[in-house]
Amino acid sequence: MSTLNDKVKTLLAKPSLNGLVYALEHSEVWPESYAETGFHWKSCGTCALGLASALWGMEPSCDSISIAMSVPHEACEWFFIWSGTLTTTPADVADTIRKWQQDGFVPYTYTRPRG
Repeated sequence: MSTLNDKVKTLLAKPSLNGLVYALEHSEVWPESYAETGFHWKSCGTCALGLASALWGMEPSCDSISIAMSVPHEACEWFFIWSGTLTTTPADVADTIRKWQQDGFVPYTYTRPRG
């Protein structure tokens, strides 16, 4: 990432949805450890959660992402769990996040059991 301009370095300096969207759309910023395996939906280490983990050293989970990025947990579940299929691409996840940023709509909400 040493050849990135200052604006991109600032965007990727700390966890944010905008930084994640940028990274999803620009594989050249993927950390080497993540780039070696590439993006694969339905596997925490290689999906968008895995990319966030590789970029910012957080646990690849909706719990850690929602806290670090100040995003409702149900929105994270929609971006990273419920909105995709096995053919989902990084650009698809970026589009889902961007759409949520525009209208805040999550079409499916899973209520976790409390206990």
